[in-house]
Amino acid sequence: MPEPAKTVPYALAVTLVVGVLALLVWMLMLATLSDLAGSDAAGNGLAQAYGAIEIIVLWALLAVIALIAGIKGGVAWPLAMAAAVLIPASCVATFFVLGLLSRPELPPFLWPIVIPAAVPPLVLAFSYWGSFHGSTPRSRRASPEA
Repeated sequence: MPEPAKTVPYALAVTLVVGVLALLVWMLMLATLSDLAGSDAAGNGLAQAYGAIEIIVLWALLAVIALIAGIKGGVAWPLAMAAAVLIPASCVATFFVLGLLSRPELPPFLWPIVIPAAVPPLVLAFSYWGSFHGSTPRSRRASPEA
């Protein structure tokens, strides 16, 4: 079995900094998405525009973190390919959620917010696992194989 590539320390630092920034944008996005229809028509349009910008910025940050984890971390190529497909797909799904949440009085009400609320922490957890997995011999023994 080939030895996983040694994780570069600056890659871990960049991953942590971008991850904290992604969490801040994630919280801002959830606040925006939870109240897209609480104003007049112009205010609702601005809220939807800010929500779309936040979605784009957040998923770009998630893609950067996943890319760093895929290149510098110990992520197996099938998992990296799955992330390469699922991260953009979840971004597209979040844009559909934006449209659904612009009319929260209609079914499914606010339930679609589960997608943008759950996906970014899962991507961050996967990326951190991929970045830290294989960085030391002890972590390779302690964590499951990809």
